[in-house]
Amino acid sequence: METDCENKIVTPAAGACNNPIDGICIQTSLRSLQFTSGAALLPAENPRVRVGFIPFRTLNLSEREAYDGHRTRFTYAVTERLAVDHTFMADGGGIEILNDQSVSLFASANTMAHFLVLSHGENKSGGYTVDGVKIPCDSPGIDANNCNENPVAVYHLSETSTSSGPGQFDDTVRFFTRSDVPLWQLSEQDKWDIHQKPPGYVSFLSAPSAPLTESVISGKVRAQQVQVDNVCGTDGSNCFPSSVIAGQIAQGEGVQCPNANQFVAGIANNGPICVDEVVVKCKPGKVLTGLNADGSPICGDIPCGPKQVSICNGTYTLPNSNSGGTQTATGGDSAFQIYECEGGQWVPKGPQGGQCTCVPDSEDRKQKCPKGQKGETVERRTLDCPAGTWSNWNVVSSTCACVPQTQSQTANCASGFSGSIQQTRTFTCPDAKWTGWVDVSNTCVCQPTTENRSSKCPAGFTGNIIEARQNSCPSGAWTAWKQVSNTCKCSPDTETRKVNCPTGLTGEITQQRSFQCPAASWMTWAETDNTCKCVDKKEKRKRDCDPGYTGKIDEERTFSCPAATWSNWTITKNTCQCSNTTETRTIACQPGYNGEITEARSFDCATGTWTSWSKVSDNCKPNVCTWRTGGSAQTLQPFGLGNPAGTTCTCGSASSGCHTGSSGSYTNYTACSCQ
Repeated sequence: METDCENKIVTPAAGACNNPIDGICIQTSLRSLQFTSGAALLPAENPRVRVGFIPFRTLNLSEREAYDGHRTRFTYAVTERLAVDHTFMADGGGIEILNDQSVSLFASANTMAHFLVLSHGENKSGGYTVDGVKIPCDSPGIDANNCNENPVAVYHLSETSTSSGPGQFDDTVRFFTRSDVPLWQLSEQDKWDIHQKPPGYVSFLSAPSAPLTESVISGKVRAQQVQVDNVCGTDGSNCFPSSVIAGQIAQGEGVQCPNANQFVAGIANNGPICVDEVVVKCKPGKVLTGLNADGSPICGDIPCGPKQVSICNGTYTLPNSNSGGTQTATGGDSAFQIYECEGGQWVPKGPQGGQCTCVPDSEDRKQKCPKGQKGETVERRTLDCPAGTWSNWNVVSSTCACVPQTQSQTANCASGFSGSIQQTRTFTCPDAKWTGWVDVSNTCVCQPTTENRSSKCPAGFTGNIIEARQNSCPSGAWTAWKQVSNTCKCSPDTETRKVNCPTGLTGEITQQRSFQCPAASWMTWAETDNTCKCVDKKEKRKRDCDPGYTGKIDEERTFSCPAATWSNWTITKNTCQCSNTTETRTIACQPGYNGEITEARSFDCATGTWTSWSKVSDNCKPNVCTWRTGGSAQTLQPFGLGNPAGTTCTCGSASSGCHTGSSGSYTNYTACSCQ
């Protein structure tokens, strides 16, 4: 667990750290110090040193950064008084560091480390696992002194030694100490923002013993007040007195143009540069839309103004538009032309579409017959005016007739056999269907064969599995697959994944699991990092008004923390107005006809209801169909029954008899269809 250093959360008493509570223990410093809390002087004490794990959440780190390269948790020790702002003292460190000769690393007895970070090395002696389990302190060397089992805050640092004797030391120790307060402090938000730390005034001097010597400052200085005689370039030249910009106007100093109608454009020759006007321009093809804080122009694309264009011997007025806007000019029966605003000009895009004057027309096309038939089908479509749209294609004539035919193919033998199989099928008339494939020859012979296959090992294992099977003759049956080799070995592994935070939270959750050997099973996923945060926010949306009304409805909802729930949508603005609008729809013609029927209805604002649908236009026309042969056929009859095949009929008519041929040689069909 993570705690603060002001005892807001109960912590264990000072003493040995061989039995920590929640991973935290308290050691006592060898030093006796007297701290202050604000203006109050505290009693002398041996400062407490808090020992535990890296507080990665407080430091805004991921949890994996709190482990060393041996998957052991870093040990973190800090002097409690120095972790609290109102009791901080630059020389108040309470952690002693000794070398391999048990001699302090600090030159003065009044200096010790503020805090340290410790890796327990490859032998992990005295460290903690990822699961928080303490590893036995069984090192025979110097690093046994860093097992955190001492009641006093004393640690050791030595050269790395992998010997197995008393000199063994594979720990890594990093610590921090200082005994002065810096004059300047960097801002955490901006590294270029440096502010004064001690109270009082600060002078810029080249040397403490020469307070009147020139000082050179490169960059920006920000202060409530700055006292300076001259301002110069970085090389000491081009100087001017500070009174030029900060003097008294009544005494002829300061920055002011003598003519009240002029503007200050700069400073030169110890005085202001005055101009009659300040010219701010945009590049050609751009227009000025505003000014930035530094006086530079904000430029945008040139908009387009209204323009009349010609279309179909008439005119169309294009409106105002920003650059990139498009507008479609219309004219005649169905003509249109698209324009786009580019560089302040309306530019036509693509050719003109539609027709200025619609003239009824028709066109034909020829189509192939269905597979298995010979002949052709003629289709026709018409141009409808004044809409200028083409109708669907309709069949006007067909000479398609069924032609019996035969196809052949060569098929492979079954697995384990060699040779081939010859097959045929027949396309029959008048039903126009293919029969199934029929074997006409078979040269397949059983061939004893062995097949091998390789498959992957189960998840968490490396290697592969080889299996084999045999084809036995004369049955040609395959034996079951049999394993012939297996090189799979259990391989410990670790997987990491990232999952989304719960709905409404930002960030992500990092999880990890490990594959354990020899159990050969995956552990459950464990959370290693969590950056999910609840953030108050709002969502807005616009939606259309109910049918019969024009305008928009603005709505808003709020996501609240810490409940992490969305409120209901509430209306913030409603511009809906009843519009007495009219709706149209198109419906299909009755069977046997092509085209469409247009209907309309109106919304009555007084009653808030729609009227019934009423017909506005009807361009339904009869379909053109022909008699198609079907059913059983009787050939060489002395006369033809029913309608001649291929002649027109009313689409949708019931099936009937029809015939082909002439001059006493007819083929009669019992169930012809009108299509």
